Amino acid sequence: MDALVEAARAGVVDWVRVMVEETAVELASSTQRHVVAGDRHQTAPALELLQGRRTALVAQLVQALQQQLFATPAAPAVAPRNGRLTLTLIDESQIDEEIETARIVQAVESEADWELRQLRALASGLAGLPAIDDGVAPLSPLVCANGLRAGLAALDLEPATRLFLMRVLGPAMGRAIKPAYARLGELMLGWGVQPAPYRLKAGAAGAAGPAGVPGVPGASPARASLAAQAPDGGPPTSAALWRMVERAHAALALAAPAAALPAEDEAAPALRLFDEPLPAGRAARALDAASAVALMERLFVQIERHLGASPGTRRLLADLQQPARELAATDTALWQRPDHPWWRMLDRLITVGTVHDDDGPVTASLAQVVERVRQAPSLDLDTCTAAADALDEVATRQHETCHSQLGDAAAPVQDAVDREEVELELRNQVVQQLRSTPVCPALRRFLVGPWTRVMTFAALREGAQSEAMTQLAFVVDDLIRATARPGRPVSVAQQRVLLRQVADALARAGEGPSRVKTEMDELLTVLRDPPPLQEESWEEVIDPVPAPVVLDLQAGLPTVPIQMGGDSTLDAAHQRDWLDTLEPGAYCRLFLMGRWLTAQLGWVSETRTLFLFSSRHGGRTHSLTRRMLAKLRNAGLATSIEDGFLLAQAMEALADAEMAPG
Repeated sequence: MDALVEAARAGVVDWVRVMVEETAVELASSTQRHVVAGDRHQTAPALELLQGRRTALVAQLVQALQQQLFATPAAPAVAPRNGRLTLTLIDESQIDEEIETARIVQAVESEADWELRQLRALASGLAGLPAIDDGVAPLSPLVCANGLRAGLAALDLEPATRLFLMRVLGPAMGRAIKPAYARLGELMLGWGVQPAPYRLKAGAAGAAGPAGVPGVPGASPARASLAAQAPDGGPPTSAALWRMVERAHAALALAAPAAALPAEDEAAPALRLFDEPLPAGRAARALDAASAVALMERLFVQIERHLGASPGTRRLLADLQQPARELAATDTALWQRPDHPWWRMLDRLITVGTVHDDDGPVTASLAQVVERVRQAPSLDLDTCTAAADALDEVATRQHETCHSQLGDAAAPVQDAVDREEVELELRNQVVQQLRSTPVCPALRRFLVGPWTRVMTFAALREGAQSEAMTQLAFVVDDLIRATARPGRPVSVAQQRVLLRQVADALARAGEGPSRVKTEMDELLTVLRDPPPLQEESWEEVIDPVPAPVVLDLQAGLPTVPIQMGGDSTLDAAHQRDWLDTLEPGAYCRLFLMGRWLTAQLGWVSETRTLFLFSSRHGGRTHSLTRRMLAKLRNAGLATSIEDGFLLAQAMEALADAEMAPG
């Protein structure tokens, strides 16, 4: 495996050079007439880098990609325990880069689909795995996308130029890396490596076609009728937990040795789940205690693999394994009951432990519950129910504490969000006016920039309907009319009035004396000799990247289709519904910092313009505006996690492992 990684590392320089050269040629060609209108001014600096500084660019990208190839997951940042919580708003350019990173991943997977599949199968075989593991192969699309992003971030580029380069380099990466994947596959074939087998994924009760339960691929209509209410009048069962049962059923069908069964019964299901019909002439087969214990042990292995870097939760799960074995041995019907409190307890432990810290009060509270389970005389229904309820209480207390802390610290961030939203709305209004009223470029810059900031300050301080805002709006009209005749100077009297109004407003808005003087000098030049008017070119926005169906970076997550370009066709009502129903305490999966992370929504502003999430990564707290979160949602990079989903993921992996041949 080390030799394979070294071969991948050595080949990076070749395909990076091809990627850069191909992008430079395409960018300089006539196809750029179709570039996104807002990106036209980025073409020149991008071409200068791709052509004039190509050698340095290739070297920087190669270094970043090779570092990513050998990188180990960074430990989560730890916030000071007794320090004051400080929040900063995630820059919107970061969200745009997250989306472009995801697009690059999909571009690579789409362009090099067969070669990547072969590479993954051979690399898994080289590692001696019983089935294909996508994470074993070097140069994974996500590693390459993050390497490209890191390499561009190390250069002295404007954020918009860096984003533009990610957009144009991504498709070229897919085409350039395709031969590299093929060469690595040929290398392993030359070593005599046999590819690992593909996993066979069974549908629910043999059913195929559309999902019967929302968010549960392959769920049968029969399951849909049962998803709302558990049997025996129990509590509602989440769709994710039903998915766990479906996958568990497929796994249990292979849990017992086939040799122990009569030949005619080899295809019989291992368990009858509720009212699921059995094939004619077949009887349900009970799961023996030894198989149930072994299956539980393998489930814990899969849970640990899915937790990532979570030492505290791993220790708690290790403490829970002996009680789990005892329960599996004495209650084999456990696998037939998705409403059993054991599953709720286990899922809550995984979810809370995945989001929160390893050594803080949350882990200590979880440890107390686990210890009570270990010391219980018997692990019956009452004990499991009490433990599950106790874990719910831990989660509730943690959320209440987190909500209070975030609310106290959110005021400065909320002020920044309010200012940003008001400024964006006012700038859009100014742009709309300038679309139908040509002005000179210097005046356009002033109105869209400094004067919009002045109006934002007045709107926040005096109110959007105040007299001060009305006067500032009149100044816009006066400046447009005064400069409407190029080459004809504005009268001295009118100059004085306009300059005084502008200077006073800039000073009140907090602009420094030097900035005020600079703006006044430029405005005076325009008034003395109005330049020719220039109509803004409002071209149709055309995104050069084809719109895929879903950014499938996290298989199984109920994300929404990605839409690209300025005129997204995503159902706006659907997006608003998700944002409006997202409440504090909800667990979500977000694609941030070039990776998927599990986070809990800790606080939402009253206006629902600011969302604060807590996770174990990136400084623990992620502050997203409504617009940023909508961007992630629109790209399929933000979704809610229903109860039971994380446990269902581990159960699905268990089922895959059980069904893998060999």
